[in-house]
Amino acid sequence: MAENILRKKNSIINRTSWKETSMIQLEEKNDVQPICPFCETTLNTVYFHELRGFWGKRYIYFCPHCRKVLGVSHRKGFWMG
Repeated sequence: MAENILRKKNSIINRTSWKETSMIQLEEKNDVQPICPFCETTLNTVYFHELRGFWGKRYIYFCPHCRKVLGVSHRKGFWMG
C-alpha cells in the first residue's frame, strides 16, 4: 500500500515537473499574415475597442471584416495605466 502511494506521488511530481519545463517557443513572423478564424479573410489590420471600468481597462480585439471578437486583453488596474 505504501509503495502505491509513493508511486502515485512520484508520478504526480514527474508530471508537474514536465509541465513546468515544457515551454512553447515564441517566434516573430513578419512574412505571414494571420487569417480571421470566422470569415477566413487575411488580417492586415485588427480593430480594438477600449473597455473602461472602475478597476481598470481592457481591450477587445475584433476582425475589421466580420466584426467578430478575436480576443480580450487581460485587465490592467488603475495603477498600471
